[in-house]
Amino acid sequence: MRFKQEVLECSQEMERLRGCHDRSNSGRFREIHEKHARLLVQEEVYWKQRAKMHWLKEGDLNTKNFHMSASLRQRAKKIGKLVNDENVAVTTQSELCEVALNYFDHLFRANPSTHDPVLSLITPKITQEDNAQLVRPITLEELKEALFQMHPDKAPGPDGFNPAFYQHFWDLCGNDVFEAATDWLERGLKSYLDKCVSEEQSAFIEGRSILDNALIAIEVILALKRRTRGWKGELALKIDISKAYDKVDWGFMCGMLKRLGFSSKWIHWMMICVSSVNYSVLVNFEKVGPIFPGRGLRQGDPLSPYLFILITEGLYSLIKRSLASGDLHGVQICRGAPMVSHLLFADDCFLFCRSTVAEINHLMGLLKTYEEASGQEINLTKSEVFFSRNLSIAAQEDLSKIMGVRHVLGTGNYLGLPSMIGRKKKEVFAFIKDKIWKRINSWRGRQLSRAGKEIMIKSMLQSIPTYIMSVYLLPDSTIRDIERMMNSFWWGGGANNKGIRWWSIGSGTRIKLMSEPWLRGDDGAWLPSPQSQGKVDIGSQQEDWHSLWTILAPPKTKHLLWRISKGCLPTRMRLQERRVPCPLLCPLCNHQNEDDWHVLFGCDASIQARQAAGIEQFLEPFLVQASSAKHAIHAICSANDKQAAGIFATLAWVLWNNRNCEVWNDSHESGRTLGFKARHMWEDWLTVQQLQHDTEAANTQHDRRNNTQQQQALRWQKPAVGWYKCNVDA
Repeated sequence: MRFKQEVLECSQEMERLRGCHDRSNSGRFREIHEKHARLLVQEEVYWKQRAKMHWLKEGDLNTKNFHMSASLRQRAKKIGKLVNDENVAVTTQSELCEVALNYFDHLFRANPSTHDPVLSLITPKITQEDNAQLVRPITLEELKEALFQMHPDKAPGPDGFNPAFYQHFWDLCGNDVFEAATDWLERGLKSYLDKCVSEEQSAFIEGRSILDNALIAIEVILALKRRTRGWKGELALKIDISKAYDKVDWGFMCGMLKRLGFSSKWIHWMMICVSSVNYSVLVNFEKVGPIFPGRGLRQGDPLSPYLFILITEGLYSLIKRSLASGDLHGVQICRGAPMVSHLLFADDCFLFCRSTVAEINHLMGLLKTYEEASGQEINLTKSEVFFSRNLSIAAQEDLSKIMGVRHVLGTGNYLGLPSMIGRKKKEVFAFIKDKIWKRINSWRGRQLSRAGKEIMIKSMLQSIPTYIMSVYLLPDSTIRDIERMMNSFWWGGGANNKGIRWWSIGSGTRIKLMSEPWLRGDDGAWLPSPQSQGKVDIGSQQEDWHSLWTILAPPKTKHLLWRISKGCLPTRMRLQERRVPCPLLCPLCNHQNEDDWHVLFGCDASIQARQAAGIEQFLEPFLVQASSAKHAIHAICSANDKQAAGIFATLAWVLWNNRNCEVWNDSHESGRTLGFKARHMWEDWLTVQQLQHDTEAANTQHDRRNNTQQQQALRWQKPAVGWYKCNVDA
């Protein structure tokens, strides 16, 4: 992709045409400018898709950030050494490709299996009416609904186009959407899962929550921990299934669907979606393959999670039969409580039984039967067992050796939550801080603006502890540590991580009355001139702050205006006030002292820039009435013309950036050039927003139409003549 070269050529051509004022050159300039904007948008979209990033708000043209992310991914995927089946390390490219090909070929190769011991326990759940509904013809509207539910920037299909392409050009290519058809099948299957899946499974089924299993597991583990009396010991076994999706036996899956009552036509559709796939492996960007699998479910396929929980019903049926025969017994946390024998959430399985040799042997045999039928493989080395406290330590060790599972004091995390909380809560929840710190360290050195950091904190860092905080109250010290890490990332500087940090003042904790001098010297210091500010209307100030964030401008420019309004811009006057030795004169004009007003409005460069940007007449009334840069900013942002205010914000960012280039690089641009640059920068940003708005508007319109249809379908209707209707709230 020659984006960089073409963008440079367009920029050079625009610079050449800026000095020409005849009509033909003006038309040529507009043509080149439109091409330049399109190239910038295409470049950003290209690198964003290469970077596989959906989290960043498209406020800036984040090409550098996306390019860096994609480059980091490429470096991370570089493989230098692999170990083959003979336990010999290989390093050459051909040997690496051979090892990778052999590994995945073996992983997806079907193995002999025995299905009948499990499938014979499955009873039909799907009726003929259900099958008729499942195999009815697909309508174009259903395909469109499935397509528009997909994320626009997901990985492209075999044709090279991602969902955004089909969403934008739906009218032209609405009949050629295989992924959307798969989503339609997924939505149809999802409607009947509640009938087929036992209540102990809480994954991927509407109305069931992941917290149901997590909370039950926590209560059971707590009950086992407190059980110190009685001769009946009990245990909790958390099993780890190795490569759960990749080792699903297709024959077992087909048999499971038949036993549940699905029609042969529907099963044929499912098997086509599952089996019509081949894989290729990229080893250091060299394509190896294809590999034609004989088993497994595709990661990321919308059908895979639902098919997997149907397969897990085989394990449920084995456990149910053992409970009925008395070979297994669950755990009761107290008298009168229901018996808990198993908790299943996709491939996360928690099993409970009595701590006897007979029940343990039966449980391990049950798991072996399930392995042989479904193709699943229980990884005992990663599984964990926890015993009730009324068993001796020696008995616990002996039983764990019989199972081949390591004995732990707790069961670690289950579904992202600690299964057991002791007195040392800070240590238990330390993994939250580790997650946040690891994520922050992965972002160090990235080219993130202040707006980019804001999005990262709000969308990613703050979401990490949210799930855990919905169940547990975190210790105050843990919350303070999390806030400290977020503040460090927010206020931190660039690659050297230098910047201003939050720190508390006025608390009195650091005062040393007897050892510190309290009378300062008489050294002079620059102070702002005192002046009357008049009355303050708190309500209007809040409205002004709100309006600052509603202007049509890139987020980084709004952050700059916010910093100026808060008195945080490091102008030379402000640096002198803070006892930083530096000259006072503006580095650009060398005529007046540099403060906020001079940077934005008073310097010759800023005057020429706003004239070139075409906002001189818009700004003039506000500059006449304003008493400070802060008041001018609030008045400008409160104006009805949000586009002109957005151009002003972009111009402020360009002016400050130009000033910094002069201070640190001894180079600057003319005011007229800055004005054109700010105008074009804002127009490019607006073009990006409009392109994104087209897809979002189509999605919103589609959702609104569906909601309207649902509301019309649910509207109350009066009964027929001669009938009474009684509506009750269940």
